[in-house]
Amino acid sequence: MGLAQRMLPAWLRAYDRSWLRPDALAGLTVLAYMVPQVLAYSGIIGLPPITGLTTAVVALLVYAWLGTSRVLSVGPEATVSLMAGLVLAPLIRAHPEQTVALTATLTLLVGLWMALGSLLKAGVVAQLLTRPILTGYLTGEALLMIASQLGHATRTRSVGNTVPQQILDFVRHAGAVHWPTLWAMLATWLLLLVVPRVTRRAPAALTAVAIATLLSYLFHGSAHGLVELGALPHGLPPFTVPRLDPATLQTLVLAALGIALLAFSDVMLVARGFAEPGEEINANREMLAAGAVQVASAFVGGYPSSASSSRTAIGRSTGQHSQFSAIVTATGIALAVLIAGPLFEHLPIASLAAIVFWAAFKLVEIADYRRLWSFRRSEFAVSMVAALGTAILGILPGIAVSVALSALQILGSLARPHEAVEGYAVGLPGYHDVDDYADHVTIPGLLIYRYDGPLIAYNRHDFQVRLTRAVLTYGPRWVLLNVEANMLIDYSASETLRDLIVELQQQGRVVALARLKQDLLAQLQAAGIMELIGDHAYMTLPQAIRAYQLANPDVKMPPIPRPGEPFEPEGPPTSV
Repeated sequence: MGLAQRMLPAWLRAYDRSWLRPDALAGLTVLAYMVPQVLAYSGIIGLPPITGLTTAVVALLVYAWLGTSRVLSVGPEATVSLMAGLVLAPLIRAHPEQTVALTATLTLLVGLWMALGSLLKAGVVAQLLTRPILTGYLTGEALLMIASQLGHATRTRSVGNTVPQQILDFVRHAGAVHWPTLWAMLATWLLLLVVPRVTRRAPAALTAVAIATLLSYLFHGSAHGLVELGALPHGLPPFTVPRLDPATLQTLVLAALGIALLAFSDVMLVARGFAEPGEEINANREMLAAGAVQVASAFVGGYPSSASSSRTAIGRSTGQHSQFSAIVTATGIALAVLIAGPLFEHLPIASLAAIVFWAAFKLVEIADYRRLWSFRRSEFAVSMVAALGTAILGILPGIAVSVALSALQILGSLARPHEAVEGYAVGLPGYHDVDDYADHVTIPGLLIYRYDGPLIAYNRHDFQVRLTRAVLTYGPRWVLLNVEANMLIDYSASETLRDLIVELQQQGRVVALARLKQDLLAQLQAAGIMELIGDHAYMTLPQAIRAYQLANPDVKMPPIPRPGEPFEPEGPPTSV
């Protein structure tokens, strides 16, 4: 592969021409939904409407080139825009003439934090975003999407940053529902349901938007109180130089880190949530791509961008295969700004709300919850916490709570992993947990003990108690630790293990190790434990058992599980 070809994005190198039509239709559908979104988000910060459109074009094109997700829609998003607006508000009040420059500075800092994180391989934090968290997050996002559109669907007030806030505000003003607006939303919803049943060739969302726009134009929807998109602004913003004076940087640098974390979490959650089976989402590359989006946006006066689950859902629902749809959307926005503004003028905002509702329902995967419930209730609980936390607390707190719960669950499993006393099971070769087989056989005087987890500070006391209990139960001459599952031991656990070995040896028992891997061996040598073990470290269990047999010739060895065959462990005993 030549250098020029390697510089192309992966989706373009493997592009299938059959994707062209669905990608183009997906791009046009997202375009119809994205334009009013980004116009509104500019107002959150107090920027000219054109700034949101410019930010969207830059974000779509840069991510399409550098990102690893085939379908992720990147650009202005409500939560990040709101957070940026809150950070910038005090500075803008003091320096209103510097609004664009201050916004560009914040956006540049967000991008630099992401670039630094990518350089330091900090994308590993995305591994905390497990599948149950992804499932719950998308559900919470769906609830946020639905709640955020209640006001647009009824022309009432519904404001707030969380679902409860928005619903309570909507209920307070429910008596002021504007019925033509509600009927326009329901009519568009009906079209979204009917069009796929009539024909698979026409994209439901784009067809519904086109029909709604045409009807609003023909029947003078604005005269009946329908809120329409209106004419788009013209012109492009000038090249912007961020304010780099020390006072501004000092004020914004930590806030930019918080926005960077929120934006990256959003990118990874949505990208992985919509990834096809086998599609690799590279966390460090995603962080670099998101950082490049922010840096490029800064120099056109843009504000921080993130990923949109609603736009991604709309694109996927209309057949999107690759980031070519993002290029179509970016081209459409640019043309809309320059020449095609009148085409959007009569689009009812209520119709866009219907598209959001339609996309939101597609985010909720009931089958995933059924599988989680059947697989493990604790992981189902993590998913529900992610869903409710995102909806009730907001995206970042919701993610933080669910990640913390997931981490506690992992720590709980590490604090008390499975243990096994091993022996023979009649009719089966090898060594097995005696609790699994009623007809098991153990070797007299030999305790084979396996602790299925790393030995760390969190479980050292559990390991000590359970091993001691097994020793008291079996009263062995030898305590043989099968350490195949103990790939890690930390300092605290090594001290506990040392004390246990010394105590057992003082009782006259031999402590031996089997199935010792090189990584663990190095750790045990560094802790001085191998000096206590001496020659009683073996590569395999049969070698350890053979050594026990030679050291205790008076012990009658049981037959191995194959009837009629003599007991003969593999080879002579060999120390590590």
